[in-house]
Amino acid sequence: SEDSLKIHKQHFSLLTDTFKDEGRLGFEKLEKLLVPDQIPVLQPPTGLKCLMRQYQSDGLNWLDFLQTSGLGGCLADDMGLGKTIQTLALLQHNKENLIPRERLETQSDLTLFGNTEPKLTSLIIVPASLIYNWENEIKRFVPEMMVYSYKGNQRKKSTSYFQNFDIIL
Repeated sequence: SEDSLKIHKQHFSLLTDTFKDEGRLGFEKLEKLLVPDQIPVLQPPTGLKCLMRQYQSDGLNWLDFLQTSGLGGCLADDMGLGKTIQTLALLQHNKENLIPRERLETQSDLTLFGNTEPKLTSLIIVPASLIYNWENEIKRFVPEMMVYSYKGNQRKKSTSYFQNFDIIL
């Protein structure tokens, strides 16, 4: 129809032959999805305190492409290959590029009415046994990020203070 397309997943590879009309809305996104070499390459965020391996940089580029295209996705590398680093790199990239620079510089200033602009806050859901590992990884790799662990049966029921953090575990 006008702005949507539904196909069975087994027919996904047929899209390149079916749609040659470069003038159609969304063709650029579809083309990038079908030809991964056209996905924009990001520089690692300056606040990320590690060197990313090439496949991790490729994962960051993929995650950013999915995010900017309004698509969902799944990062499903094997254990130990750096999914945490790729995720934190994307969140740090968002913090550095999606929040106006002047707001970051004056973030600690007190105002009469508080913050008028919402902060980017991400929710990461992990098993309870991994919360401390995530806290340590965040402190190690993106130390500028403010993290809050929402855990235990004594936690506050209100979430209004979440906006003061970059990451909620």
